Amino acid sequence: MLVGLDIYIKYAGISQVTIFTYDNKLGRVFESNAEYNLLTEGFAMGNINSYGYVGPDYGENKDPGKLRIALLGDSYIEGFQHFDRNHFRAVMEKKLRDRYGIDAEVMNFGKFGYNLLDIYVLDKNYVSKFKPDIVLYMLGNRDFIEEPNKPGFPYPCIDGDSLSIHYDLPPAEGLPWFFSINKMGMVSPIVQMVRNSLNLHRSGQTPGIMLGKFYSPVLTENKPEDNILDEKDSLTALNKKIIEELSRETGKIIVHRDKYDLNSN
Repeated sequence: MLVGLDIYIKYAGISQVTIFTYDNKLGRVFESNAEYNLLTEGFAMGNINSYGYVGPDYGENKDPGKLRIALLGDSYIEGFQHFDRNHFRAVMEKKLRDRYGIDAEVMNFGKFGYNLLDIYVLDKNYVSKFKPDIVLYMLGNRDFIEEPNKPGFPYPCIDGDSLSIHYDLPPAEGLPWFFSINKMGMVSPIVQMVRNSLNLHRSGQTPGIMLGKFYSPVLTENKPEDNILDEKDSLTALNKKIIEELSRETGKIIVHRDKYDLNSN
């Protein structure tokens, strides 16, 4: 019964299996040609393209006369909460064509949970292969905060007067795949639903889900802690070094997308 239910859930599009894995040179990577459907934070469904990013299948070779724009950032840029036709990637393409006659290919390389350090590595090791003319680093205030290195993720570091990228060895294989909830989540949507439920519970969302509109969380729309950078905060040496390098590269543009301004530091 469980196997039958698993097959039905998977192919009826009710839920999805895990669509990403980890690569020690690229960090979190999507499974090429994977299907996704999102039932939280709105509703959307679509496909990861054959090159492993969200959006149309723009390959490494660019046609003459095309303007290629790469979007880098976190989940706000990744935008799984939208159908691609409503994503600002598609809106930008259309406006450039209709208003300015520019034949553009706008590529979405957003990855949830990524900060400036992760985005820099992704740009160097992956995005650069697609030879974009313009690369937009879409950064919020949280993206300037250096977090502890994520296990299995590459990370930049200052090496003398330049930047280098450090690679951890891939984690050793643990349990057999059929005992690993992470790997089982890539095969079974039921296991992935259990994983999602546990993650929601750990983040304190159980009361809101159980009680719905009768639950009133103690939150305000613009609570002060939303702005995680205060007047004492300034850029770290590593962030400064990355920004200095980007400033010397043609076509690299940082866009500050946060609702809170950066302080003068």
